[in-house]
Amino acid sequence: MLLVLVPGLAYFAWFAPRVPSDHPVVFRFDQPLQGVRRITATWSDPTEAGTPIAGSTFEIPPASPPSELRTTVHIPDGEFWVDLELERAEGTDSIRRKIHLADGETTIIVAVPSSSRE
Repeated sequence: MLLVLVPGLAYFAWFAPRVPSDHPVVFRFDQPLQGVRRITATWSDPTEAGTPIAGSTFEIPPASPPSELRTTVHIPDGEFWVDLELERAEGTDSIRRKIHLADGETTIIVAVPSSSRE
């Protein structure tokens, strides 16, 4: 019995953390998204040479830009890079953050770069 239980537990301990699950994520912006048309979020595993593994794109309504965006990412628990691209008419701003995802909702405070027209 022990010969079956120990390898089974070892396999579960190795495999379980790598099973994708749904992670609710909130991007909360520290200032209004003035002039931002679109935001793209790309998730990558820092141990896999930055290969993208998930992503989301949000179209931002110019009349009423949100103060936060919500999404669900289906990836394993652990540490990831999230790269945000904020697209404006005059160009794109890039932001990179290292985030730890686990059970529950993850809130990411995003410092919005000022528009170059201001």
